Amino acid sequence: MSALKSFKEGFKQGYNSNKPSKPSTKTVKNPVVPPDAPKRKFKKRYAFIALIIALPISSVIVSQLSETPQERSARIALEQQQEAERIVSRCKSSLEFSMKWETKQRLRDPDSFEAGRILWLDGKKKDTYELVMNYRARNGFGGMNVGMTVASATASKDTCALDTINFPIS
Repeated sequence: MSALKSFKEGFKQGYNSNKPSKPSTKTVKNPVVPPDAPKRKFKKRYAFIALIIALPISSVIVSQLSETPQERSARIALEQQQEAERIVSRCKSSLEFSMKWETKQRLRDPDSFEAGRILWLDGKKKDTYELVMNYRARNGFGGMNVGMTVASATASKDTCALDTINFPIS
């Protein structure tokens, strides 16, 4: 028992201490918490913060549990429509890039290409569009010319293609 007692006292003093151990006269109620440690109280602000975090999460869970089958199917249809719109939007940006690239490749001085505004017009069929782009580029004599490129494209969830591209005015 004496070895265990000396180990506890040595541990309290630290491993590298050369001081002789003194017997402790204080009575310890809770051996895990040191007697000199400050008392920690429950703070109301922590409960308030937890409540603020938990409310939105619980409202989402409750709203999903309490929805009817019609509301659920309407929500799913809306989510699918939004996803299709995101896909078409990405497709449109890639089609604009393709149109600019094709136009730039057909110029005499591709480094002088400056793209202008691109208009998206509805086509005759569903998911078809007409693109009209104005641009400026340097001609063979060093002057700047204004040109126009017209293209037809198909942009839907399934297909994303630049069908035809024309240069009517250059």
